[in-house]
Amino acid sequence: MNRRAIIGAIGAVLLAFLTLYFASPLFAFQALKGAVKSGDQDALEKHVDFPAIRGSLKSQMNAQLLANMQQDPDLRDNPFAGLAFMMAPAIVDRAVETIVTPEGLSALVSSGEVRSEDGVRPNSNPANKPKAKMGYKDLDTFTVSFDAEGEGATRTTTLVMKRQGLFDWKLKRVDLPKNLLQA
Repeated sequence: MNRRAIIGAIGAVLLAFLTLYFASPLFAFQALKGAVKSGDQDALEKHVDFPAIRGSLKSQMNAQLLANMQQDPDLRDNPFAGLAFMMAPAIVDRAVETIVTPEGLSALVSSGEVRSEDGVRPNSNPANKPKAKMGYKDLDTFTVSFDAEGEGATRTTTLVMKRQGLFDWKLKRVDLPKNLLQA
């Protein structure tokens, strides 16, 4: 073999490796969408870190709920506010357990919206269909953001995927829109 052929082969292998390396989160996201739509529990377990997502959502929602309660003048002067502060984590736990299900994930992955237990989507106007933006945050973090217009404001839901090895990715966090948490 001549030198040009060897350099060309090495270049082709390197190009194929880099293409797979940088396109792997797109393949993983498509596989995640497929697993969610088909309801394949094993595939979901492979692509989703449910405990990490639940922990992330609970901390986001608890922080926002407690901040809202502390800023509410009616609650500040209410003698039963302490009871409300104690019950807030239980309320958040129940909400997170409702959202972090295959059905809830299906809504988030396919449309960037949260659905209630009865499957109803808030502001389900087809004209407000969210637009997905995908990109690397760093070499090991890939985000998929859905911007949806609703109630006069843009709501952005972000799915955060983390690299597991060279080509595998796992959904580790869901960042809900701030205005959703304030409601």
